[in-house]
Amino acid sequence: MDKEYGNWHGLKSRLAKFCVFPEYNFTIDKGRNATDEEFEDLYCKHVQHVRKFVIEHPTLTLIEYSIGAENVGDYLASLLPHMRLKGSHYGHMNWKNNRVTM
Repeated sequence: MDKEYGNWHGLKSRLAKFCVFPEYNFTIDKGRNATDEEFEDLYCKHVQHVRKFVIEHPTLTLIEYSIGAENVGDYLASLLPHMRLKGSHYGHMNWKNNRVTM
């Protein structure tokens, strides 16, 4: 990830305090001193785990999207018509033009 992501708004300390992922060798002790790269690795491993879980449970549906995409609100609204969302009501509050999406 880009170094632009250095501002985690307390997420790193919350993850270190409350999240334990022994299957990824991510413990509270490790989390206290984890680098950005280690948190990114944890995130990527979790995403892979969720994708695999959904594949193994075909009655589930996984919706993935880029929160930084120009029309993400409209895209999500189109996938969830039963919720009658108005995608144009959802903007990019803390979005920056130079952010990279996964």
